[in-house]
Amino acid sequence: MLTFVATVRDLSHKGLGVVDHPDGRTFFVRGTWPGDEAEFEISLASRKYDEARLVRLVVPSKDRTEVICAHRGYLPGQCGGCPWMLADYHSQLHFKRKRLVHALEKRRVSSSVTVPNVMPSPKVLGYRNRVQLKTDGSRLGYVSEGSSVFAPVDDCVIMNETLRGLFHDLRSTLPRDDWSPTGGHRWSFLDLDDESTLEKIVLNKRRPFRQGNSEQNDVMRRWIREKFSALPAHFPVIDLFCGSGNFTEVLSELGFTNILAVEVQGTALEALTQARFPGVRILPLDMTKKGVWATIARSQPHAKALLLDPPREGLEKRRGLFKYLDNLEVIYYISCEIDTFSRDAADFLKHGWQLQEVTPIDLFPHTPHVEVLSVFTRR
Repeated sequence: MLTFVATVRDLSHKGLGVVDHPDGRTFFVRGTWPGDEAEFEISLASRKYDEARLVRLVVPSKDRTEVICAHRGYLPGQCGGCPWMLADYHSQLHFKRKRLVHALEKRRVSSSVTVPNVMPSPKVLGYRNRVQLKTDGSRLGYVSEGSSVFAPVDDCVIMNETLRGLFHDLRSTLPRDDWSPTGGHRWSFLDLDDESTLEKIVLNKRRPFRQGNSEQNDVMRRWIREKFSALPAHFPVIDLFCGSGNFTEVLSELGFTNILAVEVQGTALEALTQARFPGVRILPLDMTKKGVWATIARSQPHAKALLLDPPREGLEKRRGLFKYLDNLEVIYYISCEIDTFSRDAADFLKHGWQLQEVTPIDLFPHTPHVEVLSVFTRR
């Protein structure tokens, strides 16, 4: 192994510190922040772009702060869930915006829009309303950053008060033989949210998706209410990747009478069906299959507005959107992954759309994650 001393000059698109070796190679380092001067370790076989290990801090960045979680770390066996907890919140927001700007510039879609500061979370601790825990039947925890190593924890400071109480109630039931992993798996998982109860928790079963920060979800719902309030209530609307109806409910409350809510089969669709929102028709559809846009167009042939909130993969099948939905006037795109968002935005521009507005919002403090609220209109 070889060591060298350098200063972290930036963060990578994955949120790792970027350092330059004296010989010109570039390395990415967990547990570092821009401005850190430190000693790093690399292997003899390191490539031009590779990971290095932090050995010791020489001079810490001025933006570093105390990590208040005893379990947080970047080594195997330590929790990797909050990799940016080492930096003060203002600095986190600065680099979140920088990540978004870089992604848009890389795809050449930033010239027509100004990226504002990231909307901060009202809470930087105790904000999370849902988690997925891992268990081996005797412990609860997460997974170490960049690995598949179990990281047991006895507390979690990012959970909100209700969820944190449930977590401690769960720990009091351990050990449990019925939670031991089976089928060669390293652990079982528990999907929890602040609406769960101890009696109704089901091992290895996913709960319907929810936005993980309730306060920021309220902000997003207000944003949708504001945007759609400017549209006529008779506009045919498509709510794509609608989940259990988090945003569908807002559209229904606004009085839209022709809403097509699209979601794949599962617990979210079951919850949406049970909600019975006025003005909403439900189309069960897997957006990864062929011919999905033709199916949507047959169900909503005169759609004027499209609201979509896809998973991290973004809108992987886009071609049919431009082919079949030629009556669309506006697209509201909510994204949880800036790389796939910028990819999709570039394709929208190629097909005659313009990015009118982009609003970054912080749902998950202490992580590189940035949620993006955006508006596209036809050129």
